[in-house]
Amino acid sequence: MDLQQFAEHRAHELLARVNREMANVAQHNDVDAIHDLRVSIRRFTQALRALQSLFPKTEVKRMRRKLRTVMDVAAEIRNRDIALRLLSEAQITEASPLWQRLASERDAARGDLTLLARQWRRRSLGTRWPRKRRPQ
Repeated sequence: MDLQQFAEHRAHELLARVNREMANVAQHNDVDAIHDLRVSIRRFTQALRALQSLFPKTEVKRMRRKLRTVMDVAAEIRNRDIALRLLSEAQITEASPLWQRLASERDAARGDLTLLARQWRRRSLGTRWPRKRRPQ
């Protein structure tokens, strides 16, 4: 197996994991599913960064941009979850306006993430990559 084949094989493995986690988030959208999605995206994008010279530049850029959108929404959920945990530790109740606002924002972001995950699957964004091989 040459370096190009290794890179393609590894990228496809990592992308398959992203696809599984997208499907999981589309169905369950709980804290663990969101965490697993974030980890899978992080690992895939790190591999793209490390192996970027072996893939078409425009394809890497396009994929990273699409995944950045998902990561941004997932980060919003994670930020709200942490804030709610801190409020709980400070013994601020769910009746608090701040708690309610953060919970509402988290729920809205969860809806956005579910929509993004479903669009990802419907458009098969993770199965058609890379579309072009980098010229040798």
